Amino acid sequence: MTTAHDLAVRRHELVGRSRTLRAQLVADTQALAPMLAGVDRVRGGIQWLKQNPLWLGVAVAALVVWRPSRLWRWGGKAWTAWRFWQRLQATWQTSPR
Repeated sequence: MTTAHDLAVRRHELVGRSRTLRAQLVADTQALAPMLAGVDRVRGGIQWLKQNPLWLGVAVAALVVWRPSRLWRWGGKAWTAWRFWQRLQATWQTSPR
């Protein structure tokens, strides 16, 4: 039978192990910090564009005036990316979890 002392010792060991694992997790995730900061900046930019769509229109109009061929090229890439995103979302929604 397990005594209270044995349980206290086991608890102390587990708390120490948990503390060590948490510290290791923090150290391991520091390598991801620059990438996650970049993702946060991109998300912030997307949110800003959603709140200020006029600037997107101004950018598109400027491309139409100055570089129409570039607009077609980037428009095709954007269209392909949008279609890929739509298919990916549909796959995520229909896949069993």
